[in-house]
Formats: sequence, structure tokens, C-alpha cells
Amino acid sequence: MALVTGTEKIVIDYFSSKKSKLSHYLSPNKFFDLIITKEDVDKEKPDPQPYEKTLEYFCIKNPHKVLVIADSLLGILSAKATGTKVGVIYDKYSDSDREIINETADYVFCDWNDFIEKMLKV
Repeated sequence: MALVTGTEKIVIDYFSSKKSKLSHYLSPNKFFDLIITKEDVDKEKPDPQPYEKTLEYFCIKNPHKVLVIADSLLGILSAKATGTKVGVIYDKYSDSDREIINETADYVFCDWNDFIEKMLKV
């Protein structure tokens, strides 16, 4: 499982350190096999490079079998450009792009509970 984020590496490192009170619950380094930050690529989202790098890392030859979960238009456009399927989790900070987000994503989830419920049915 990978995290592809436009966030800076220093933020990921902070949440993975003992300095963060949330590190026990939220440490990205504990949950992801690969983390791609904005410093790891030459071109940021919406360019597909962050997801291309991820697919290459995992030696994935059939990106249409991959499900990317995104919360923003930039993430959706970046992932879809690689041929992956994209599900979107509602995020109020993306409301200004909501209509195009919901039209562009392959799957739309109200929240993480909705995602889990629907994935258990697959």
C-alpha cells in the first residue's frame, strides 16, 4: 500500500516521530510500504509522475487493476492519467470542485465507513 501526497516529507516525518502525539495512531511510516512526497518527483499532481513512480516501484503492469483513493481533483486527475481506477472520499476542502470530482472518479464514497462497507461487498 502506498501514500502519494503533495505534502512535504518533513510533515510525514513529523507525524511518524515521537514528537507527534498522534504518531502511535497516525504514523504514515507504519501503514505504508511506500510514501511518495512532493520532493520525490520532478512533476507534482496533476501530472501522473507520482503515480507512475508508485506503479513502477510495485512492478505493476496492469494499472487498471489498481484502485487509488483520492480526496482532491488534482489527485484524481494524476491517478487517472496512469490508467488506474479512482475512488474519491468526500473532503469538504474540495467542495469547490465537487461536481467535476464526482463525474471524474470511478467510485464515490461519502466517508471511510462508506468505502469499507462497499469494499466488503466486492
